[in-house]
Amino acid sequence: ASLRARLGRLLGLELCGYAPLNSVEVTGPGGQGRTTVWLTGGGLVLAPRRSPRRLSAEGGLGAMAAMTRSAGQATPPGRAQTVSGVGAVLYGRAAGKLRLGGAWALRLDLLGGWAVARPVIEIGDRDVAWWGRPFLAALGGGEVRF
Repeated sequence: ASLRARLGRLLGLELCGYAPLNSVEVTGPGGQGRTTVWLTGGGLVLAPRRSPRRLSAEGGLGAMAAMTRSAGQATPPGRAQTVSGVGAVLYGRAAGKLRLGGAWALRLDLLGGWAVARPVIEIGDRDVAWWGRPFLAALGGGEVRF
């Protein structure tokens, strides 16, 4: 989801969130669990205000908080638990849109970046993975403009 404010003809500010960006099973010597990654933040967006063309493109740069949440089972004598971590990422994104008519469009976003402070994924009190150096995601969906 995103919210934008225009600063000019092509430039704007965006607030965006990906909830969750991904979900994966993680297994380590301390047990196994499911980890999800959520992103929220904002930055600058470069996009035409209202393109008369059916196909259009846009891009953005900014920073987001990356939150991980791992829940699972620990190998005995450990116990099941849920662990959360927070990091900071710098991102860039590019998007292509196909206007369907009126306020509706289909879009494909490519999101990539680098975690400057990586969230750690823990299972059974052990660090088993880190997230975000680098990261890349392709996202598709619909858009409604108000």
